Amino acid sequence: MLRSVLIPIGLLFGTTALLAQTSGVINYQGRVTIGPNLFNGTAQLKFALVNAGGTQIYWRNATVGANPPEPASAVSVTVTSGLYNVALGDTSLPNMASIPTTVFASAVSETTSNPIFLRVWFNDGVNGSQRLVPDTRLTPVAFAMAASYAQTALSVPDGSISAAKLAPGTLPSGITAVSPTPDDPSLLGGGYQSFYSIPAPPWTSVITTTQPAARVRHQGVWTGREFFVWGGQSQGGAFLADGGLYDPVANVWTLILPNTEVAARQGHSLIWTGQRAIVWGGMTAATALNSGAEFDPATRFWPDTTSTTNAPTARANHAAVWTGSEMVIWGGKNIAGNFVNDVALYNPTSGTWNKPTTTGPSPEAAAGALGIWTGTEAVFIGGAGIAGKSVQSAFNPTTKVWRTLSVNAAPSARSDHSVVWTGTRLLVWGGKGVSSSLADGASYDPVKDLWTPISVNNAPSARSGHSAIWTGREMLVLGGLTVTGQVASGFAYDPAADSWRVLSTAGSPSPRSGSVAVWTGTQALIFGGNTLNSVILAALQSLIPQPAWYFYRHP
Repeated sequence: MLRSVLIPIGLLFGTTALLAQTSGVINYQGRVTIGPNLFNGTAQLKFALVNAGGTQIYWRNATVGANPPEPASAVSVTVTSGLYNVALGDTSLPNMASIPTTVFASAVSETTSNPIFLRVWFNDGVNGSQRLVPDTRLTPVAFAMAASYAQTALSVPDGSISAAKLAPGTLPSGITAVSPTPDDPSLLGGGYQSFYSIPAPPWTSVITTTQPAARVRHQGVWTGREFFVWGGQSQGGAFLADGGLYDPVANVWTLILPNTEVAARQGHSLIWTGQRAIVWGGMTAATALNSGAEFDPATRFWPDTTSTTNAPTARANHAAVWTGSEMVIWGGKNIAGNFVNDVALYNPTSGTWNKPTTTGPSPEAAAGALGIWTGTEAVFIGGAGIAGKSVQSAFNPTTKVWRTLSVNAAPSARSDHSVVWTGTRLLVWGGKGVSSSLADGASYDPVKDLWTPISVNNAPSARSGHSAIWTGREMLVLGGLTVTGQVASGFAYDPAADSWRVLSTAGSPSPRSGSVAVWTGTQALIFGGNTLNSVILAALQSLIPQPAWYFYRHP
């Protein structure tokens, strides 16, 4: 059975703006499973807002099709480990109709006797369009949210309003106002006085009875339930063949002990298929590797090794991307220290490699590039090759065609940088430039082949080796190495507003670089890395990245 699960829903405008708009956007993040398995790949989704019985249709993403109330046209959405993000009502998306605010206005005024539900139809491109069950109820609270942090929004007293939603000097007396800005000048200048604040949640050091050993140059992924960490090097330089699975709900580490099926290594890749994690390549103390293995977190076992027949040459510091059905390997450095630029595809179902003949301008050989999957292309950014050259290329595994990304407003060459995928855009930040660390970045739209610089106002200081993750709304930049050493500072970037905010430093986050971080759906987890004085960490820490809120009222 196909199932859909609502994660967060938030309007991209607040209640006060609601009635002044003609249409709205709901930032929706959902989860789809097929039986017990999480779906991966490009899905064709259709959406409708309906009543409890589905007999009344308030809105659909396109005109009605042959099977009412199912829309005729679908929206193409990338699904990774069962999770997807889509802006309902965003008319910049193909086949997405706007949502009239009359839908929201009536929903806010409705009682529980006539709730509104979101109905979704799913098509994996093979089995046809099927309705996901159950429909997801949209409560009036969801429509009133001005941010995706529902718990924070619910903590704001009734009748409160964000100062950011009104022009300076227009706030009347007799109401309470809330702002993310301490000593907000627009409020204090209007005669308001600060009387209460809700601090941002602090960092939490995760204390368990056991955890994996301290390490660096390791890799990690979020499985949908657990944080899987594996490989790397210890404080003494030993190459590691162990790791662990951390369950944040149970607050328990399960240690994954060394196994003869997979050799100790660093500089390897680690991708998540939706059911298994695949380790491939890397280096041991003596040589580079072109071997790997598949890890099943359900059984805590390595059931399969990757074939070496027709496999790429041994390498480390390559890029790896999961397409939904294949692992794409590109670039890296071999044991002789030479950069490579070949591409290979591994199919874990058949256990076979394919080294395709490609067309288009292949990127120059490099190591340390980072890759993401857009739904149709593997995009590779950064790294360092001969003479410090960097990569900005995309590969289509279906057509076997390479293309070079636009150079207009493109970020400068860099390594030890970060790359995240928002669902529609690629965000690049920081890293090492030709002569120093960088404090800039850019946003890339693969459909338009368009780069847009990321704002540097209130941005992180220049750094490299930091961690970056996507929350569904913001890119979190955590830690990194600056000119003064490792730092613990963190920042959140909102691409919709092109703005940065500082994350909490309460709870004593560890200064670190070269760590691995993941987003669980509710919190960031970070593990391992280097800290000050060349000390290597374990130090699992977590953060719920909500902002602080400050309350003001007129005397």
